[in-house]
Amino acid sequence: MNLRAILIAAALAVGGSAGAADDLPPVVHDPVGRTPPNHQDSVRLTRLTSAVIPPDGLLTVGLGGRTLSTVLPVTPAGTTYLERVHQKDLFLVVEAVPVSWFAATADLYRRSWSSDNGWLPEDGSGFGDGHWQLTAGHAVLGRTLNLAVFGGGNIPLGSTAKGLGEGVFSPRLGAGATLRIWTQSQVPELRLHVNWARTWNRNEDEGFGYDPDRLQLWPPRYQPAALAGGPGRNDVDTWGAAVEFRKATTSLWAEYSQDRFRDNSTVAAAEQYAGFSAGLRWGVMEGWAVEG
Repeated sequence: MNLRAILIAAALAVGGSAGAADDLPPVVHDPVGRTPPNHQDSVRLTRLTSAVIPPDGLLTVGLGGRTLSTVLPVTPAGTTYLERVHQKDLFLVVEAVPVSWFAATADLYRRSWSSDNGWLPEDGSGFGDGHWQLTAGHAVLGRTLNLAVFGGGNIPLGSTAKGLGEGVFSPRLGAGATLRIWTQSQVPELRLHVNWARTWNRNEDEGFGYDPDRLQLWPPRYQPAALAGGPGRNDVDTWGAAVEFRKATTSLWAEYSQDRFRDNSTVAAAEQYAGFSAGLRWGVMEGWAVEG
């Protein structure tokens, strides 16, 4: 009887241990939270670039559209008027991350515009200049700080006669840093981004966007070298900063950026681009994503 009682007790103990093991939470393989979340990510913000490279193996193909409205000064018969012009873009975006430290992006645009009055042609459309960029990044300080360099430029597909393109390749080179905060917290992760980039504008003879006889109203805009004071003075430095919040499969950001000509006193600061923007990205690693 004693031996039988001991065997039964042992069996109950083994059964109880197995049941307790089933109730235990799964082992956390990433206790410090450094594995990227299941998020369809991108180095692209609005105009700026994140220094955090998305997980390698990610391939994103996107199709989108946007509508803009702006004002263009025109001078018929010697009198200057402000003409409101509406612009619509349909664009294709491709982004690939072949390795953990490198990302490549490209976009192509189909652009159309329409005018309210008769001082300009009523409408027009065609391909605008596309853009491409290669970004290399690395995490330091335990992945709290990410540093990146990037280079690229325009893809000169747009019609120069319609003001849809520069007609030449203008290279661009820049650097960025991203500080990550609250990566192991229950609150959304905070990312602080800063960027600098220089664009060497290469249409030195005609410039882009400063000819009143052509519909060149969307950035980038720069003078011919002769008006800017010489070659290189129509090149542009872009500075910017952004705040981004991220949680699960969603990121939300706000950014400020400005363009400034180098050593060019002929264009006032108020005439050069500066603006705030905001963006939202949602999407799982594989499947559909939404960005705006």
